[in-house]
Amino acid sequence: MQLLRRIADKSPFNAANTALLHKWMLETETGPKRLKGELPAGTPVFHKTGTSGATNGLAHATNDIGYVRLADGRHLAIAVFVSDSRAPMETREAVIAKIAKVIYDASAH
Repeated sequence: MQLLRRIADKSPFNAANTALLHKWMLETETGPKRLKGELPAGTPVFHKTGTSGATNGLAHATNDIGYVRLADGRHLAIAVFVSDSRAPMETREAVIAKIAKVIYDASAH
């Protein structure tokens, strides 16, 4: 989370590398139903997903970490890790989306 905050607020990288990292994170195609799932359309979400395999129906990790640009220009860092779950992928992703939405709504006011 500290690294995300630094990248969002005052990147330790040069401008070109920061722009490239932002591009990769913003254009991430995985996890559209995770952090981005319930946020208002068009909300910039700079993120990286993670998903592990499962053993005997137990999904070890379903994650999304990143930051959201709020309407006033501030950045909100969010990390949600769902671990050791037997719930289907759709449920795990919905939990991540709901958590992100609650945090977003609380921060947008």
